[in-house]
Amino acid sequence: MKWKSELFVIDVFTVLLVIVISFFPNGVLRIILGLPFIAFCPGYTLTAAIFPKISSISGIQRLALSIGLSLAIVPLIGLTLNYTTWGISVITIVSSIAFFILSMSIVALIRRRNLSDSEITIISWKLNLSSWTKLDRLFRFLIVLLVVVILAGLGSSIYVFNKPKSFNYTTEFYLLGSDGKADDYPQTAYLGDNTKIIIGIINQEKQQTTYVIKMSINGTVTDQIGPISLNVNQKWEHDMTLDFTNMGDNQRVEFSLFENGSVTSTMSTYLLINVQ
Repeated sequence: MKWKSELFVIDVFTVLLVIVISFFPNGVLRIILGLPFIAFCPGYTLTAAIFPKISSISGIQRLALSIGLSLAIVPLIGLTLNYTTWGISVITIVSSIAFFILSMSIVALIRRRNLSDSEITIISWKLNLSSWTKLDRLFRFLIVLLVVVILAGLGSSIYVFNKPKSFNYTTEFYLLGSDGKADDYPQTAYLGDNTKIIIGIINQEKQQTTYVIKMSINGTVTDQIGPISLNVNQKWEHDMTLDFTNMGDNQRVEFSLFENGSVTSTMSTYLLINVQ
């Protein structure tokens, strides 16, 4: 059984991977198909477009160019996507690489249109061991090494995919300026005036958590909020008034967060404010 062009096999393989990712986004099959899709196909189709004749370069050169160009093309596609409105995601990366592969295949086929069968690569299922024994030792070694590297990479990917994942659950504790943005924090306050900021918590723990917030000025606790009970991923924000009783520069206003009745704060943040 033979195909007149190996590009047809690569294009079918590319479409197959896109279908697998669309319907089985977390499957092992996605990893198995994804490795050659990223590490070989883009570079091979570009090499085929540049060197349409099979005799233009040797087999080992074509193989090395295919892998080397693939490792250069994929990051460039990702970098380009980063500056577009689509951004970087699995869908945009796969779609862009697939578009590149199919486009280069079309270019290669156009350049091969006047070539005879003997001048292009033909995929065949026939296994000829005698041809293997006739190959140069270095060439055979490089082929075996390449296969080992690909299998090792595939095995590592499957292992990482199936290994139970551990996550660091934490709480997000933050301050916002009076306009609700993470900037324009007060740097100067006036004695007797009420300076306001927004303090917020997002519970990113794996369970419901109770919080207490203590505010201190120059080491003296001046206010306390809580207990605040938040469910998983629940957000809480509160307007807080800074009430100064003494003038002075660089007064340290510190906000400490306590979880589930702990006497030790789990995190804190502070502002330095000049009071006039």
